[in-house]
Amino acid sequence: MNTKSRMRELAHRYREIRGRQPDGKPMTLFDVAGTILDMLHMIVFVLQSFDWLHGTSFFRRLGASDVAVRENRTESFLPRCRVVAVAFRI
Repeated sequence: MNTKSRMRELAHRYREIRGRQPDGKPMTLFDVAGTILDMLHMIVFVLQSFDWLHGTSFFRRLGASDVAVRENRTESFLPRCRVVAVAFRI
């Protein structure tokens, strides 16, 4: 998708949202090459949420500095946390 197509798509989505919520205050957030959202913190959040939901403690003490993989390789990290990883890609 080229830049013009992306901007058209963004404008279309913005109009669509404004049409559904004319009094709302929409926010547009861009994540350019991972500069805004640090996925390591998101990985920790998701794993600790798993613990919370399931009453386990695999990831209780886990911090972002402990995660040595990116989000698309998380299954290779899980055995270090005593978790058997079963991963599949669609």
